Amino acid sequence: MAAGAGCRRRVFAGAGIRRLTPPVSDGTYTAAEVGEIRRAIAFLENRPAVERAAAETAVGEGRCPPPLAPLWGLSVENPALFERLCGDAKALAYSIFGFFPTIHGWVYGQETPPAVAWEGRTRGLVALLDNGEDGAAVKPKQSRREDEIAAIAGELAVGPGQRESLAGFLCEDLVRGRFFTELPVETVAEESWLEAGQGLGRMMAALHGRGICYNDATLSDPEGRSHLLADENGGMTLIDFGVSVLLDQHPRLEGEEVFNLLRTDPMFRVFRGMASSPEDIQGLVYDYGRRLAGMSREAILSRDLRFTEQGIGFVAQRMGERVGALVGTGFREGYG
Repeated sequence: MAAGAGCRRRVFAGAGIRRLTPPVSDGTYTAAEVGEIRRAIAFLENRPAVERAAAETAVGEGRCPPPLAPLWGLSVENPALFERLCGDAKALAYSIFGFFPTIHGWVYGQETPPAVAWEGRTRGLVALLDNGEDGAAVKPKQSRREDEIAAIAGELAVGPGQRESLAGFLCEDLVRGRFFTELPVETVAEESWLEAGQGLGRMMAALHGRGICYNDATLSDPEGRSHLLADENGGMTLIDFGVSVLLDQHPRLEGEEVFNLLRTDPMFRVFRGMASSPEDIQGLVYDYGRRLAGMSREAILSRDLRFTEQGIGFVAQRMGERVGALVGTGFREGYG
């Protein structure tokens, strides 16, 4: 997750919050209380719909500040603690994210707390915390094995380094950079585009060597968005492994893994158009799973190469044919 030119984000300073009490809490919590709050956060992964609805109602009626809606269950389990959270300006500013390991020390243990910004994506609210030379991004998991995949990518120096987190979330190093498609064409030397392609090829080969199908656009989509971030020193990082699939159990894949591979298939819109009910979708997933089981692991991984070639085509449209040609040549060389 990036901070910088690539982020489409807004800073949240608590505007519009209807508080139960003025922010008068001193923000001091015992280790037991922090543990209780963290257990409540970990519970969010399996929070029943009825509790989510109750929290939304409480927010609408002004009984719960919006940033604390995820912790609404504490209003019943420990009303005194919840009341103190409602009076804690930092809890209102950082929501649940101020209680994550590492981040809690930044927010409550130093004189100047970190800057925080938010990204709203399909995966849900993402917190970007900048503590000067250090920083972290916290985001909800999109798939059961995303944390495992992201950890491997971090070890390979392909994705962000992973930090201690809470169930249902990823906490990772804040990547400072810009979308690949935002690099200034007029000031980047031609050999740098070739090297960028080679680097991306090596990154993809490293993932494939560990059986990870990245399964997403890497350079650019038609809107110019990218999951490849570049920093001012020429370093590159892939972000967002929410639809990636680890093929260590192939040909046996979980339904979620099959669906992630299905929904990035160019034919998915056709498949979805054929479906008229949830049962039809389940049938499509089942049939697709049978197709995947009959394919080799290498054939499944090759979809990443097709996606990257498509992304290079969009790069050529946005940044010029010469740039696209150099990146494409470099990618094929780097992948080997």
